[in-house]
Amino acid sequence: MSKLERFAIPLISCTAVFAYAISRAISNEAFTFHWMAREDGFLEWLTALALFSGAMICWQRCWSLKQSRPALFLWCTAIYGGVMFFGMGEEISWGQRVFGIETPEFLAEANAQKETNLHNLVIGGTSVNKLIFGKILAAGLACYLTLIPLLFQRSPSIRGLLNRLAVPIPRIQHTLTILSIVLLVETSPASKRGEITEFATTSLVLLLLLNPLNVSVFRKIVDEPIPLQTSHRRAA
Repeated sequence: MSKLERFAIPLISCTAVFAYAISRAISNEAFTFHWMAREDGFLEWLTALALFSGAMICWQRCWSLKQSRPALFLWCTAIYGGVMFFGMGEEISWGQRVFGIETPEFLAEANAQKETNLHNLVIGGTSVNKLIFGKILAAGLACYLTLIPLLFQRSPSIRGLLNRLAVPIPRIQHTLTILSIVLLVETSPASKRGEITEFATTSLVLLLLLNPLNVSVFRKIVDEPIPLQTSHRRAA
């Protein structure tokens, strides 16, 4: 565990537990408009900041490693940054309330909260937020935190593939902390409990980006060859 993680993980955990305690102590309506959980509130802005920081880290790596990594590695890293930047924009409705921008009429009609974003769209009676950003994303995150690290450590061929795709591999502290917070927060009756989960998850993913299990593949200069691919050749 890095020095930053020894400080940040307890801080993130305590913040999440504090918000969780508030969600249990006050009514659902009161928590919805509480300074921590409300729209453009404390947790939402911390989530957006974590996503923005993650995007900048990915794009900075693309620039600094452009002379020493294959195109696939660089493109994947750039895409990861793009996904995080998109998440940041969605989190704050692309600055709609900050800049006083009105939601386009065609979007407001299909948006559950009349906001300028995609994750609150309702299509054919199905909530995009619940389906894609809820169930599908949750399943993908669970797989990423549990199955991927296991395969990375046990299968040389998969390890090589994941390194070529520039996938940051979670360490045990990232997995345990995220899963523990998610399981705790899901016991809250508050409808806005997702704000706590989003804050904790994105903040810990930011730490993961800075110190993944395969951190060597993201270093510009290393002491030994980077295992970007596995070799199947036998010694002569």
